[in-house]
Amino acid sequence: MSLHRIPTLLSFAIIAISLFSPLLASGLTSTFDRIGYGFGNQAVLLNSTNEVIEPGDFHAQLHDFAANNDVTITLKKISANIPEGEEHYFSTGLLNKDPQRLPAFGNDVTRIVSSFQDLEGFDNRGIYTLDGPDGSAEKFLNWAQSIGLDGTVMQNNFWNILGQSPYLKTGFLMLLAVLFLAATHEITRSRSTAVKRLLGRPLVRSLFDDHVLSWKTSLAATVLSLLSTVVILGIYSLAQVELFYTLYFSSFVLGILCLLIGQVIGHFLAVSVPLASAIKGERSGLLLTTGMSFTRIVALFLSLIILGNLSGNSSELKAHNLYSDTWKAHDSAYEISIASATGSDFYQLADKLRQMDQRGEVLLADPDWITWPMDLGAPVVLSNKTFALEEGLIDSKDLPNNDEVVVLHPEILDESSEAEIIDMLTFEASLAEVAVPEIRSISHIQLSEVFTYNTENISVVANPIVVMLPEGLGILSDQNLSARLTRNSLLIKDEQAVNSLLSSAEAKDYVGSVSPVIDTWQQKLDDLTKTNQITMFNALFALVLTTVLVLATALVFHLRNQKRLWVAYLLGTHPLKSRSSLVFLEIFFALLPGVWLAHRYYNYSSAVASNAPSSEYLAHANSISPGLLVTLIILMLGWAIASLLVAMKLPFEKRAR
Repeated sequence: MSLHRIPTLLSFAIIAISLFSPLLASGLTSTFDRIGYGFGNQAVLLNSTNEVIEPGDFHAQLHDFAANNDVTITLKKISANIPEGEEHYFSTGLLNKDPQRLPAFGNDVTRIVSSFQDLEGFDNRGIYTLDGPDGSAEKFLNWAQSIGLDGTVMQNNFWNILGQSPYLKTGFLMLLAVLFLAATHEITRSRSTAVKRLLGRPLVRSLFDDHVLSWKTSLAATVLSLLSTVVILGIYSLAQVELFYTLYFSSFVLGILCLLIGQVIGHFLAVSVPLASAIKGERSGLLLTTGMSFTRIVALFLSLIILGNLSGNSSELKAHNLYSDTWKAHDSAYEISIASATGSDFYQLADKLRQMDQRGEVLLADPDWITWPMDLGAPVVLSNKTFALEEGLIDSKDLPNNDEVVVLHPEILDESSEAEIIDMLTFEASLAEVAVPEIRSISHIQLSEVFTYNTENISVVANPIVVMLPEGLGILSDQNLSARLTRNSLLIKDEQAVNSLLSSAEAKDYVGSVSPVIDTWQQKLDDLTKTNQITMFNALFALVLTTVLVLATALVFHLRNQKRLWVAYLLGTHPLKSRSSLVFLEIFFALLPGVWLAHRYYNYSSAVASNAPSSEYLAHANSISPGLLVTLIILMLGWAIASLLVAMKLPFEKRAR
């Protein structure tokens, strides 16, 4: 059996393009769809009103602007009254038309698009998405400013959204695989190329010959790919057809381009060998080995990154799931989002919030109050009395008076830590223009874990220092107190308190939406689960690609050393001894994950030793699970053994005898 009769690698490259293009397009379309790209690629945030403009007048002028500038303007409504599984949009493209129900790509929500005429009780602020000529966003903002509104143009372009997609790794791996397969295909067929050179066959026709020979595979793969796109669109209710096909054909064309580039690279590597030597079977061994090693290092590096992401995501997901019962016991608290309001009028909410705090209707739990690089030897949670009482952190007899702050700590608070807390309180008091309160410390050794309603990192902090503010939260300025609503460190205690807030004159113009904070936490779990699924797909593809490169290592070694190996075989040299350079190469590749693991463990240890608010996140991101260790050990041993076995089993060319 001759090496040039090994099944064409070009066919594998074509199959890779055809199979992964629809999958990649599906993932990218889902990313774009979630951000609302289907309604336009430009966006403007209107965030304040300088003059009172009636919604009816505004909507009429909005339709006129859209018609005069050939643009469609869409607004997503944010409201606590929108049913779960629905998204409500209002568009200038539906003037005097009935609402439309549009599926989202993913079947997770239904979009109901109505005319702006149906939008009632609206204050004109929000994110407006525009579908029109370039520069429409700037024109829209200038027009809005001319009628008494203010805002800013948002960066919502194609490349920004593309950069946020985890499927980008899939696309890169696909293109890398196609490039490598096409180049290796040409190198392994270098003798055939040399014969064609001898016959004077042009480069283009020489490359085209391979495609003619594999036309059945190409046709079958293309038909299968097109059928896959139809099936995927059918599963997702034909949502975002135009966007999906744009991304599909873009990835397909990129794959073909990489295939051709790989062929050309492989061809010139093949013809770098003198014609007479090439006809005898000589190949550019050094270039072939260098190219293969570089490509394998890149693929291995990407595989390790993806496996590390999978380990980190799984660790974070597992940690979040540990607190499911704790969250269920805290499901009555609500979070508030502000309707993009800015300016001093927004801070009128502070008076209402102070009144609610005095009535025990708000929960202040801020684990990010003191941030890196300050380190007090323990995490710090800024709280109010309602939170402290509900979590059982303090007895009612120890509550702070109106002129003092109570600090609970797991052990004796040293002078440097107390000084840091005093400095922070002094800073807050200076912004609020009030006197700095007295500090009363209470040693609380039993304070082992405190639930903080944190949805981004871990919800529970261990052995924290709790800084408890007096009733009314007077030490916080109006600006800082109100801003805590959008940071979700100030929560509304229950539905009754929410209704009290929404019915107040101070809040009606500013509250954009209200939702149970447990919903945000559940959404975080869902996002982590989806990210894990995407990462597992990327990891599988990366490992398949790396395995192909490992097998190619054996092929390249054999191509470069087949005569020497044949002589060693005739002399009875042990197969491993004659392949010692390949053994050392495999040892080198096996050591690379060890170096990566050591670096990861260093980052993990640093995160664990830190008390910064991000330490939990960094610890998860750099976690080393037993599964990760076992997987890497199996992969390293398996890849090395596979490479050596294949190198020993590949046939010798007849001309080497």
